[in-house]
Amino acid sequence: MARKRIHLVSKGGDRNKFTTEPLDGLGVRIRLADYYADIVCNRKSDPEIWHWVVQREGSTDILKWGQERHRAAAELAARNYLESIAEAHRLRLIKGS
Repeated sequence: MARKRIHLVSKGGDRNKFTTEPLDGLGVRIRLADYYADIVCNRKSDPEIWHWVVQREGSTDILKWGQERHRAAAELAARNYLESIAEAHRLRLIKGS
């Protein structure tokens, strides 16, 4: 008996691409699939420190966090972690089908 495959399509467009939106101040939110990373600056420290926090949509659990000296480094670290966790989630879904 052949397995039936279901392809689910999100209303929100391609969920496998990064999207960004500004946060208050200098911050930014980066989204990928069901996950997002908030990147914010601590301007009280000298030099400035950029914090990044990754969470799953609808959850208060923090999956990963870090801090970097530059915004670009914080964005890169957050994007790399978002890619790895989104890929792991996709693989779990594929194995489960």
